[in-house]
Amino acid sequence: MFDDSKIKMKNPVLISCEHGSRKIPLRYWNLGLKRKDIRKVSYLYDVGSREVAYILSKRLGAELIVPMYSRLLVDMNRSPGDPTIFRSDSFGRKIPGNMDIPEMEKKKRISKYYNPYHRKLLKKTISLRKKHELSYYVIVHSFNHIIGGVERTPDVGVLWKFRKDRKFCKAIKRKLTDAGLDARFNKPYTARGKGAYCMTVYGNHENMRCVEFEINDKFLKSRRGIKKMGKLLSAILKDAIR
Repeated sequence: MFDDSKIKMKNPVLISCEHGSRKIPLRYWNLGLKRKDIRKVSYLYDVGSREVAYILSKRLGAELIVPMYSRLLVDMNRSPGDPTIFRSDSFGRKIPGNMDIPEMEKKKRISKYYNPYHRKLLKKTISLRKKHELSYYVIVHSFNHIIGGVERTPDVGVLWKFRKDRKFCKAIKRKLTDAGLDARFNKPYTARGKGAYCMTVYGNHENMRCVEFEINDKFLKSRRGIKKMGKLLSAILKDAIR
């Protein structure tokens, strides 16, 4: 059994959750979608991710950084030059407010919403590296378990990119498997190549270990499921960080 009690970690932990919010600023009028329709947009936010990240932050004594607004406004886990940073389509559903965005508006969203979030992440990770010989950066996302009628089967994806993180992530995957979950490396998305922007930019340091969780949203449909997943992941992280 894992110890899931709240504890102050020996080494500091930073948690981010780039797709945790579903808010759209009022001035954008739901990006041209009706209120009942925007809730059906898969890319609006990652279901349950912010709640799980909050549980982790409380149980690990970690700082949590979450953007205020939805990834539909501007995706915090993309580079500024990535064409999907402003997504105009969500699995066939058009996002009117993101179609043919003028360059001036793109620059405005980057300046007002994107840059402040990344400045905060950069400042925090620099501080951790300067003050501590070892720290941990945990990124929390979730994914739709059914897309286009096709089921995506992993329970939890354990994403890693750099060799320095391999041992840490292997320990996490093993503990998830021991807990009866189907845990897979870099599934259903990969951190390799151009993927996992925040991990690439802020987790690529020898004295920092980094993992990104992609949680199947079938576990996050209720408060009970969210709490159970949060407690499990916090216990696994605490055990792996030791």
